[in-house]
Amino acid sequence: PRIPLLLILLLLISGPAAARTVTDAMGRVQDIPDTVEGVICSGSGCLRLLTYLRAQDLAVAVDDIEAKANRFDARPYALANPHFKAMPIFGQFRGQDNPELILTLEPQPQVIFKTFAAMGHDPVELQAKTGLPVVVLDAGNLGAARDSFYASLRLMGTVVGKADRAERLVAYFDALIAD
Repeated sequence: PRIPLLLILLLLISGPAAARTVTDAMGRVQDIPDTVEGVICSGSGCLRLLTYLRAQDLAVAVDDIEAKANRFDARPYALANPHFKAMPIFGQFRGQDNPELILTLEPQPQVIFKTFAAMGHDPVELQAKTGLPVVVLDAGNLGAARDSFYASLRLMGTVVGKADRAERLVAYFDALIAD
């Protein structure tokens, strides 16, 4: 009797990775792993958001704009992370993702974040071609679209396990704006 019970417990512990759901900016419900250890960020500002969350170490590849030599690069997140230039490439900038390149990445991302979903590769098609959840974010801004910006920070923070950091960022931006 003890051996079957032990065997059942081992099977339960070593079963498939637990999953959870999130709703992206397009209103699509996405199944994502409980623990996300690798992502790619497609679209303008997406990798910047990941960096704000201090989760840039989860990026397994970048788009080609990160690898280009630019004497006058004005992207602070890129200046703070020069290692982005040496990372594998998954597509071209502005959302021109390459599903074939994504499928060859090692390690494989578990989630694809995508801003400006109407630009470049369609997120639904990208998800179908890669088999990876594509979580669409509305990049927003710190002006009239601040709520969208905050929602994207919070959603990305939830997915990558940095929800507390996202809330601290929202409070920080609000305090700066109020000042």
